[in-house]
Amino acid sequence: MLLKTGFGYLKDKNGKIVSKFILNSGSYEFSKEYTVVEVNSYEELNNIQVEKHIDINKKSQKEIMLEILGLTEQDLIKIKALK
Repeated sequence: MLLKTGFGYLKDKNGKIVSKFILNSGSYEFSKEYTVVEVNSYEELNNIQVEKHIDINKKSQKEIMLEILGLTEQDLIKIKALK
């Protein structure tokens, strides 16, 4: 998915907002488990209320973000190597 603003949120299969994100503009592969909604500004993102939080006790923040982006730990290592 091409993100123009980089501001957005994720909905689960039940339509509940589970997370907000701020990313650099660009193309991302998100997990098909979530619906990605991009908003126009940071201010608009601040008005979004997360309805159902992802259970972070079961997963680390890093694991959650990798899952949301549809990436693996190996993908992350490759991305870091490109810097």
